[in-house]
Amino acid sequence: MILGESDDTSSKNNGVGKSLCIEFLNFALLKRKAESRVAKIPKASFDPRTLICVDFELNGVRYTIKRSLEESEHPRIVVDRAGPGCLDSAPLDLSGFLPGYAERGALRFCRCVGRA
Repeated sequence: MILGESDDTSSKNNGVGKSLCIEFLNFALLKRKAESRVAKIPKASFDPRTLICVDFELNGVRYTIKRSLEESEHPRIVVDRAGPGCLDSAPLDLSGFLPGYAERGALRFCRCVGRA
């Protein structure tokens, strides 16, 4: 929760970043760069390579979305799943984002790197 503080010059609570905080969240959750107020922040104040990240949990699996202004069309989704150090569950994970992916018979990642 962000609370603004008023001062003697006004009864309003402006300029503490409440709306911009929501804009960062919207951008990380894949709002179009052209429509985002985050893209209007001067480069001298906010490096376009800075990653804007959102962590969340869905069905017991933790995810992190990472996105920068510089590479806004290439966000990264990191899945943090306890278990073996390979992507055996990738078809299951991707099927949540790409319907029909699991049925395509994709090659298992572990076989590609010689671990299975």
